[in-house]
Amino acid sequence: MNNKHCRTQQQPHRRRGALLIIAMVVLIVVSTVSASIIQSSLTRHRQAKRHQNQMQAEWLAGAGLQRALFQLGKNKGYTGETWSVPQQAIITPVEAVVTITVEANKNITVVATYPQSNDYRSSIIKTVSLKE
Repeated sequence: MNNKHCRTQQQPHRRRGALLIIAMVVLIVVSTVSASIIQSSLTRHRQAKRHQNQMQAEWLAGAGLQRALFQLGKNKGYTGETWSVPQQAIITPVEAVVTITVEANKNITVVATYPQSNDYRSSIIKTVSLKE
């Protein structure tokens, strides 16, 4: 009888141990899934930020070409400039830089960099050739 009594006392301990292992496995699975979701979300955020900066650089390069054409219309000797676009002009917390170069053969090259100091910096180069 003594042997049966020992077995019945050990079974609740085994059940508690099994429940503890199951709880730990569930916790590990939930933690792994949560970490994966967070990593995926951060990756999507970085991609969206890069795309946003690339689009802003595209628009700035277009504005740089328009600026160059306007300046050439006013002054045939215009050779270009480095245009620091203030934050207020593009409604962002950072400045942008647009470098305009007009060559003697009337090729216009515009390099737009946005933002100036950031890990997600984008640079766009546009070139236009004017015919006289």
